[in-house]
Amino acid sequence: MAMDLNDLRKQVHDLDYVEINHWIFINYLVVFNPVYLKEIHAILCECDNQELNNFSRLIKAWIAFTYGDNLELSKILLIMDRQSLTDQHELSLMDALYALCGDLFSLSDEEKMTTGLNALNILGDDHESLFFANANLTLGQLCSARNSSRDAVKYFEISYTVFHQLDCVFLAILADVNRLINLFKLGEYNLVIEDSNRALHRFASFATVNNNTVSLSDSLTFIYHLPIGMSLVEKGKLDLSLHHLNRFKDTLEKLEFFHMHGLIEWTYLKALFLKRSFQILEVELGHLRAKFGTMNSMFMDGIFDYYDLLISHETSQELNPVMLEKTVLLLEKHTHQLNFITVEMIVQLQLRSIYVFLSKNDIMKLYDNVTHYGILPLLPIVSQLLNQTKLDITSREIEILELAAHGLSNDAIGKALFITTGTVKWHLNNLYSKLNVKNRVQAIEEVKRLNIKLNS
Repeated sequence: MAMDLNDLRKQVHDLDYVEINHWIFINYLVVFNPVYLKEIHAILCECDNQELNNFSRLIKAWIAFTYGDNLELSKILLIMDRQSLTDQHELSLMDALYALCGDLFSLSDEEKMTTGLNALNILGDDHESLFFANANLTLGQLCSARNSSRDAVKYFEISYTVFHQLDCVFLAILADVNRLINLFKLGEYNLVIEDSNRALHRFASFATVNNNTVSLSDSLTFIYHLPIGMSLVEKGKLDLSLHHLNRFKDTLEKLEFFHMHGLIEWTYLKALFLKRSFQILEVELGHLRAKFGTMNSMFMDGIFDYYDLLISHETSQELNPVMLEKTVLLLEKHTHQLNFITVEMIVQLQLRSIYVFLSKNDIMKLYDNVTHYGILPLLPIVSQLLNQTKLDITSREIEILELAAHGLSNDAIGKALFITTGTVKWHLNNLYSKLNVKNRVQAIEEVKRLNIKLNS
């Protein structure tokens, strides 16, 4: 249903806060439609937050949160007083927002979860409203951040069902895609692809039946191309994954939701790297650095620096020392966390002997945690690092075995690495002893069995 924003513009221009509050109250179910969200956000930013009632402030805060406007969100949170709230819907909105922004208030993970649960429990028997759906969406996001992906899936499923019943198409899709991303973390790649494709057809039909705009159908439903692309990368279907990821990139440009960035860039760059399309990857990194240069995001810069380092390593170029030190400083803060992007960065850099972040005990704990939480995309590389560490296999031994796997003789390996043939034999014999094998053929097979990567 098309929305006419002229009334809201006039009310804001006339500073008629009675009518502004009334407009927000009767339209709160549709203000999150991305077709209108940017314009509504811009109009409401002209309002004096002190003049809005509590419900309007909270809806405006959620719009700012959804749009990624942390400055406006902070302004509203600073003047909100929870004790002044009496309506259960307002209390639920406040607690859910407080839980998601818990880092601003130095909340622990347990305090965030308690606050999120309160946002749900305070609603009592209300199981059909936007507020109930929003509380479940919040709990899904909190569980996802804690790597409790199975619980996250359940909350997102409830949230999706209620948003869908309320015809809140964008919020329904947002909940469903979050469900799929948590299924991805659990390694359910085929299910993610199947469910995403079904959703693309289902929501396209929904948009046609309800006479929504083409941009609504295209921009919203194409979000499902992200979990499809992520799953295809893990399945090794790299060209097909890039096809889907490109469709999602186009969607994100239309929606202008800056807080959705990070995951798409990581996955897209990973697909290009795995294809060993280094020239294309370098061009893409240049575009992304230009695009995000004004954001001053250490995390995004860290992703870009990481792939620059990998390109240099894989093409035998000298590593940029400043870039390496920046990346190390960023990742050292995450060595005991389970963010699957930063964990992969840490492990891949250590596997290549670019930098050692984790001790043997750290690697054992990481393996146990990845196994406990079932974060399947991380399991192969963490297992590889664990096996390499358990065996004390050196990067030089792996380097020699890689060349042996290409069919090089000991003499040719020595010349390629600028070491003597005797040194090559010494390294190989050490490796055979560690692997309990007798020759290079057996060593190559055993290393592959242990999921230790050889570039052969």
